[in-house]
Amino acid sequence: MGLAALVLGETISPVAGLGMAAIAAAFALLVRQSLRHPQPRPDGHTPGALDYGWGAAAALAYAGAYVTRKLGLETLPAPALGTLVSALTGLAVFAARAAVDARQRDHLLGLFRYLDRWSAGAGVLMSLGQVSLFAALLYESVQVIVMISSLDIFFAAFLAVVVLKTERRPDRTTLLAAVAATLGVVLVALG
Repeated sequence: MGLAALVLGETISPVAGLGMAAIAAAFALLVRQSLRHPQPRPDGHTPGALDYGWGAAAALAYAGAYVTRKLGLETLPAPALGTLVSALTGLAVFAARAAVDARQRDHLLGLFRYLDRWSAGAGVLMSLGQVSLFAALLYESVQVIVMISSLDIFFAAFLAVVVLKTERRPDRTTLLAAVAATLGVVLVALG
């Protein structure tokens, strides 16, 4: 949202600022808990504070993507075309990586070799989500769309824990962070 304010001139109201603070507090709460009770990965590596930098870098990349999508839609208001360009760009990056890295090549070819109905369904749903995202950016500010689209985290957690039962129930700290983040999303959307 700060990037949208800087590049696109979108304003951040006091209510939206409070929402941003609630989201930041939720993130800090989760990171603090994770650092206090680290869970080793299957390869034995225990993530440290620096490892969260990758998540922050990914968030910055996503923020840049939202802003550039909005700029593109202001030039050419065609959400489906924006989605196509985005998908083709991703495919080009994966193909370029596969050309120089055998492991990446195996992963890329494996996508088609082991395609099943679940993967195809996920692809269709992600495509619908991207088209919807581009359409929403055409009519609303980046900060509102970012906050609304961040609800996918909560939907995914609900589906994984309650419906599919593939994940364990979140602990109290995670639930508190989810409530704070949800409150923050609501405040930003209202702000």
